[in-house]
Amino acid sequence: MKLADLYDRIREYVRQASGLEDDHIYFQGQSSPRNLKPCIVISLTSFKKIGQPVTKTLDAEGKQKIVSSMTCVASFKAFSDTLHEAEIMLHDLYHSFDTELRNQVFKGEIALHRILKEVIAIPKAIDSQHEGFSVFDAEFSFLITHEQNTGIIEKVEISETIEHAGQENTEEYTISR
Repeated sequence: MKLADLYDRIREYVRQASGLEDDHIYFQGQSSPRNLKPCIVISLTSFKKIGQPVTKTLDAEGKQKIVSSMTCVASFKAFSDTLHEAEIMLHDLYHSFDTELRNQVFKGEIALHRILKEVIAIPKAIDSQHEGFSVFDAEFSFLITHEQNTGIIEKVEISETIEHAGQENTEEYTISR
C-alpha cells in the first residue's frame, strides 16, 4: 500500500461509518475551509516503522519492492452546532471498529492497533455560541510499499592471476545475463 492509499482508506472508512458526505470530512491542514457542520477532521501523525523491512525479489527491470510494517496515530475531531452531536458521531465511529465495516473498507491492509484516547467531549465557545467538539485517537498498523530501482548487472568481467601448485594460470571469467 502507498501512503496516499492509507489516507483514502481512512477517509472512506469515516465516510461510511459516520454517514457524512465527503465535503464534511477534512484532513488537518487541508486548504479548504471548515464551514460545513457537522464535520470530522482527521489528522494522521507519528508515522513510525516497526521492525525491519521485508524485501521482495527483483523484477526483470531491476525494480525491487520493499515492504515495511508501520504504525501511525489517527486523531479524529468532530465539530457540530447541535448539542452532543459531535461526541455521538465519534462514539459511532469508535464502535464501528467492532463491526464488519472495518474488513470491508480496510480489506486486511490496515488494522486498528489500539485506542490511545477514548472519545472526549470538549464543547467550546465560538463568539456567543457553543460549538460541540469531540476528540478520539487511535493507532493503526499497516504495510507500506516502496519501490526501489536497484538496476541489474548485465555483464561482469574478472581477470585474475591464479597460482596453484606452483603453476601460474590467467583465466577470464564472464558472467552474462
